[in-house]
Amino acid sequence: MDQVALLGIVQTWRINPKPEWRGFRCANCQRHLNGAWHHWLKSYGYRTPVHFCSRCEKEYLSGNVTPKRPGNPALASRFYRDLPEKAQASLRTIAMRRHPSLSAYKTFSCDQCGTSVHKAYHIWTFLDRNLVETHLCRRCGDALLKG
Repeated sequence: MDQVALLGIVQTWRINPKPEWRGFRCANCQRHLNGAWHHWLKSYGYRTPVHFCSRCEKEYLSGNVTPKRPGNPALASRFYRDLPEKAQASLRTIAMRRHPSLSAYKTFSCDQCGTSVHKAYHIWTFLDRNLVETHLCRRCGDALLKG
């Protein structure tokens, strides 16, 4: 899929540098979702899933998806860096093992244990010069952030 188009959308996000507990939204229109089309941005300094609702998925596949607002660059200096080395190692392991090349429609799950979730910790970190997003269920997120 088109990494440049995914990058344009991701750059419109207001990425929270601190871990946050919340539901999932369409990457483009920001509609709340319980399931979505999953694509992977794994270029240009990002490693993140990009979720689309069915309408935005059709626009993306037809090449007509356009970001809804202007982009803001993510500054490495703003992101959560005071995680213990063990937590950073866990996030690095998760980030390296997931990056399917095909898109798929699926519900959301914890990146650590695979539990189905409607809300998750959304954790952005810089790992190996890439801005990486990880989604963790309450149990895995609490263990990582408070452990």
